[in-house]
Amino acid sequence: MHSHLSIKRLKDVASALFEFEFHHISARLNLSKYLPFHKRLEPDTKVNADPETLRKLFERLGGAFIKLGQLLALRPDLIGRDYGKEFEKLLTDVPPEDDVVITGIVKDIPFSKFNAKPLGSASIAQVHKATLNGKIVAVKIKRPGVEKKFDEDIAIMEFLAHKIKEKYNPSFVDPVEVVEEFKKYTEKEMDFNHEAANIRRFASNFKGSRDIVIPKVYEQYSTRDILVMKFEEGKNILHGKKTPGLIKKVTNAVYKMLFEDRFFHADLHPGNIYVQGSKVVLLDFGIVGHIDKILERKLFHLFSSLVNGNLEGVADALQEINIGKEEPDVAYLREGLYNVLADYYDQPLQKMHFGKIFYGAIDVARRSRIKVPAQLVLFGKSIVTMEGFCRQVDPNFNVIRNAKPFVKKVIKKELSPRKLLNQAKDFTWQLHELVASTPETVRNVIRRFNMMEERIVDIDNTFQRLINVMWKGVRLMTSAIVLLAFIIASLMLIDYEPMYYGFSLYSLVGFGISLGLLIYVIMLIREA
Repeated sequence: MHSHLSIKRLKDVASALFEFEFHHISARLNLSKYLPFHKRLEPDTKVNADPETLRKLFERLGGAFIKLGQLLALRPDLIGRDYGKEFEKLLTDVPPEDDVVITGIVKDIPFSKFNAKPLGSASIAQVHKATLNGKIVAVKIKRPGVEKKFDEDIAIMEFLAHKIKEKYNPSFVDPVEVVEEFKKYTEKEMDFNHEAANIRRFASNFKGSRDIVIPKVYEQYSTRDILVMKFEEGKNILHGKKTPGLIKKVTNAVYKMLFEDRFFHADLHPGNIYVQGSKVVLLDFGIVGHIDKILERKLFHLFSSLVNGNLEGVADALQEINIGKEEPDVAYLREGLYNVLADYYDQPLQKMHFGKIFYGAIDVARRSRIKVPAQLVLFGKSIVTMEGFCRQVDPNFNVIRNAKPFVKKVIKKELSPRKLLNQAKDFTWQLHELVASTPETVRNVIRRFNMMEERIVDIDNTFQRLINVMWKGVRLMTSAIVLLAFIIASLMLIDYEPMYYGFSLYSLVGFGISLGLLIYVIMLIREA
């Protein structure tokens, strides 16, 4: 996508700001020059940009501005809960493309039947039902010319973002970064190969599942602009039979995506969940989230603290997760968390809403100058969305109660012998890399000093002695850390089977290795 400013579109943006009486903003951003002369004479009055007015402005602008609003609805950490909630109402259905245009796009695919009337029509694509090789399929087709239109809109957004940053200098949100993130997200959404790859990965993660159905992608007919999938029959989850078993299947699937696969559907609202007999069908995989191993531990710390009502843990986890460059206001963070969340934890369990707790914590973090990763927000938003539609199916559903057994299961898994052994392997390898790289680092330093030998002969001998002392220190420190790691691991595994004379074999082996390391450490100390 290549950025270029469309004067016609700039005039449209200026007119929209005029319609909603944002004369002050239009003047500050130097957009008034794109208005007819008589409109430029309107008084330069400030208008409160309340959430509903901004949502209507985005709808009036249409195109990529609606998609930007929908993305911001997923990011209450950037715009606050009130704006995020209002932006969730942004219109998604738009008039479909002409039948002749659409059928012309798919003319090379041997459909025996193609329904030109779409099942759904959005700003980027529309979905049709068809028959292919005797099988019913769903065909997602990108609108002709949509990339050019979005390209023009994103160029306008980039232009406005720089203007807003220059004129208003928002303290917490960087509008330029927001537009850049949106641009990357949109470029992926425009290429259906990304969604096809997402579907394949989800299908692999749920392979063999008796409860979850992921539509099959017909690779040979799918392209950058067309996505052909198996059409999965079913009823919307809110319109079918409501049973506790259904809720359990959905929540188990969500927790599996979030905590086990670390790759999750980030837009799992009721419209994307269908019921097919005793199975649950998941649809629309354009927006996904992923969590790396580093973020996983921090995120689970935050989630478990929220679930267990540990306000100190929530504060610590948010500080640990912070990716912002500003120094956070820790005092405000702790006080804010107490004021916002303490009342929720005093309520009976069935009355607690995870959504209120999560959004309360995120809002306090935002006001405390803590910037959280986008994936964390998508993670929390997924749970909040799940809570919302589960309550629609079962009014007594409660995420806090529902999640606690899973949290305990994950903690137990984290402390299992295999997990600890894998962590010990990773730790040992990292130590090995540290130790292995130390001699080379020392040699490089020595090499550089040797180049200066003629000038600093007197320093050389002193430096060599210093290097020897440093090297012995590194060996001693590394050995002591490994010794401590084995002692801690041995103590943690003391109750795990198999047992030998009342002691875990894991512990006995660990203590044996620890004894050998202790002797080695003592020898190093004597050499020093």
